[in-house]
Amino acid sequence: MEEQNPYLQELNEELTSIWSTENRFSINAEIEQLSQANMLQLSLATRLAAAKQLLRIKLITDDLILGELLRAGADAVLVRSSMTVQLIPLTSIEYVAQLPKAGNPNQLRKLLFVPVLFEQLKQRIIVDFKSGERIMCELVEIWQDCFDIALANQVITISYNQVLKIEVGS
Repeated sequence: MEEQNPYLQELNEELTSIWSTENRFSINAEIEQLSQANMLQLSLATRLAAAKQLLRIKLITDDLILGELLRAGADAVLVRSSMTVQLIPLTSIEYVAQLPKAGNPNQLRKLLFVPVLFEQLKQRIIVDFKSGERIMCELVEIWQDCFDIALANQVITISYNQVLKIEVGS
């Protein structure tokens, strides 16, 4: 057996240690990047859809809703709270307490707001506006960015972006 030069042996050990450390940092950085990329695919809607517990939702008007998730879509959630079922656009949500950190981004390709409205055609609904106004009415027609309601013998058109939430039949 040949004896190795102690200097070369020490240098080899140092380089091996440095290489090992560099690889560890590189692998850790790659794992962190993959983790961040995965988290960036998870939207509020995706995380809401994965929720199994009662939801505690604070709306932009300071209303607090505690309820069970019935359905989730890319644009809204349908929640049963107390004795009512409410259709809540995601744009009306200020925050949700204790959402899961998981979800399936491919699960929520469908919109929910308009399909639920179609289920309520010719039915009584209660519309809560972002302004604080509340109207009980009959849903008459649904359009691309608005819907018509019958109220006091007249038809009123409501823009989707003014709706805080809609109470629908259960």
